[in-house]
Amino acid sequence: MVSVTAADIPVELHRKILTSLDLTALLESHDESVLKTQRHQLIQLATVCRHWAYVCRPLIFDSVVFDSRQKVDRLVRLLDSESTSSGSTLQPSFRQLYFSPGTDLVNFTGTWSGFWVGLTSQKLPYLRGIRDLNCILSATVSPSAASPQSNEGYAPRSWSVGLPRTLPPALIRMSELYLRLSTFRHADDFLSLLESTGSLQRVTCTGVTFAEPTAATAPQRMPRARGGAPYTVYVFAGGDADADLHVALTAVQYSARHGAPAFCLGETKWGLVCSLLRSLASFFWDHNHSVRVRVVALSERVRALDAGFSLVGSSSSHGVRVVWGPDADALDPLARGAGRVLGVQLSFFGESAPVDGPTGLPFTITTLAWAEFEAAALALDTPSSVGITVMRNPQAYIELLKIIARDAGHGPLSRLHERGKLNLVFDISPYGTSFSPASISFGELSTAPERYAVDGVAIMLSVQGRFEVWLCGYDGEGKRLNDEEAGERLQAYAQKELSGKLTSN
Repeated sequence: MVSVTAADIPVELHRKILTSLDLTALLESHDESVLKTQRHQLIQLATVCRHWAYVCRPLIFDSVVFDSRQKVDRLVRLLDSESTSSGSTLQPSFRQLYFSPGTDLVNFTGTWSGFWVGLTSQKLPYLRGIRDLNCILSATVSPSAASPQSNEGYAPRSWSVGLPRTLPPALIRMSELYLRLSTFRHADDFLSLLESTGSLQRVTCTGVTFAEPTAATAPQRMPRARGGAPYTVYVFAGGDADADLHVALTAVQYSARHGAPAFCLGETKWGLVCSLLRSLASFFWDHNHSVRVRVVALSERVRALDAGFSLVGSSSSHGVRVVWGPDADALDPLARGAGRVLGVQLSFFGESAPVDGPTGLPFTITTLAWAEFEAAALALDTPSSVGITVMRNPQAYIELLKIIARDAGHGPLSRLHERGKLNLVFDISPYGTSFSPASISFGELSTAPERYAVDGVAIMLSVQGRFEVWLCGYDGEGKRLNDEEAGERLQAYAQKELSGKLTSN
């Protein structure tokens, strides 16, 4: 038998038991025999409470398996009969349960205190808690119901709010959590709710807001991990890029599961990282976009914050990777602010590359708020270069090279270049193949003549500077071409795509 205390049973059951026992006379007596009887009665009461908790726990949480409508109706009749006979409510009504046979998805709309009544799943083992559950919380907060004096009406900071005592919050394990139109009073409440959910792998937020628009509170010491591995945060466009990016970053900035990047870097450096991401978000963002934030452990002490921006339903995305780790000069590598950003990498995908190309791409590099991005990147003073990758868009990298050449060291890329902090990488598929990489090493701008060279499987370009581009030849099925075939295709590609375009203004 599982260890169960009297405190584990719902309050309704306590009330039912107490009203069935008349202990008033016992409590008023001081007679030794009466006190002995009282102790015996209390022992019996504790035993009854323990037994009822053991019996009712599987009834409420384990036996609610909706593989048939008949089982739901039978349970409702049972509970209704209990309420009618005793005159008290044993459990809130089950009539509003979301019914879907064989599903492991919980869809809940209503007041938060009623959420646990609305759990419907075949995966509620009563001894092991809730696990492998996909949970949707929709419109948990009504603005008119929110109280300015308390957290009543807001999404809570803990799963224990409204949670029956028969299911301790430590047993809650959800793989996916969906938050829709939910308002948290503080950013801290949002982070606390996520951190208290074990086995969480994915959080999807749509219309999540904070009633008090303040940043999460910085802890005094490194927070301890409570829920295991990092989770990925998805935020779908709510119309305000900064607000949605703020929600995504709030979910990880002081999360121990994610290495608490804001704690490790300190407020100043974390603010620069946020500025860097905000400078890019407005370019990527519209009503059909989403942002994905996750943290990847590259080693024991080095982690990468990956932010991806993509069209809803698209597999490709623009991305920003910020790598951080301990500062070699820090006296205490675990102290607050002892970390540093080690590298920054940008990736622009497909037709949305930030340049104006001959195909009429409606973007310019100024749309990226480049000055803000460059200022943040320089202030972070990364030991490695800032990488920029343009994928699957030959016209984009041609135009980007033209911008660099035209700026002649005085344009938007100049400061990063002068500091030796700029590295350009182009991943191109000129034949529509699945894999055709190209790398460019960026050297000092020079007055070297323009030239094209084709040698079988490679093209080398130099445009008022030193650029080396290597395109490996593959056919439409991804098979490597021989030197003669690759040379012919690359020669044709060079003549068609590159001839004369890099010299035009």
